[in-house]
Amino acid sequence: MVALGGRVVPVELKSGSAGAMKSLHQCMADKGLKLAVRVDSNPPSSMTVDVATTQGDRARYTLLSLPLYLLHRLAELVAG
Repeated sequence: MVALGGRVVPVELKSGSAGAMKSLHQCMADKGLKLAVRVDSNPPSSMTVDVATTQGDRARYTLLSLPLYLLHRLAELVAG
């Protein structure tokens, strides 16, 4: 997690272009956060995630996906 502009934003780093995000989903459900960031090899994107965690909790949040080369602009992209 990183603190950006006075709020905490979970960041998940993936080594490839795919993979489950079970821990991120559970963190979002437990903390009630509305924004998370995934860093992977896919093009930049933003989507609404609405899933049930493996523990049966509902997680609904915005997922900002960024490739590694854009990570230095994270604070700017989250603020905008």
